Amino acid sequence: NSNTRLWNQTFAPGGEPFALAVDAQRDRLYVLYALFGNYPDRVAVYSLAASGASRIGTVEVEDGGADGGSGIAVNPTTGHVFVANSARDTVTVFDGPTSTVLATVAVGDDPGMLGVNPVTNRVYVSNRGDDTVQVFEDSF
Repeated sequence: NSNTRLWNQTFAPGGEPFALAVDAQRDRLYVLYALFGNYPDRVAVYSLAASGASRIGTVEVEDGGADGGSGIAVNPTTGHVFVANSARDTVTVFDGPTSTVLATVAVGDDPGMLGVNPVTNRVYVSNRGDDTVQVFEDSF
């Protein structure tokens, strides 16, 4: 409303950021980034507090592809984080609180953006390469 900066902190994940997601239930920020070039393949995990963000870990995921554009989403019900790996036609699933990779799910061609319904625990994946939307359950 006042056009003022609410949080006087700037931080770098260690590479080029592509996408981010917030888990408000657990005060976590997840930043999908590329260490080198346009290939996002890791997620920086931050703990959020009123005083600022503190990095608490990194999760390696599969390759986001030369065009990047990989999506990331959080299910606030389970705390699971989903990352679309466009170069591998997969979605990496990891547990947000522990940063442990739980699964790699095969999906359609060139997955991009993700959506999560926390009521039904369904994950929606847009597959750009084959013009489809795929749905799977967050049952990990």
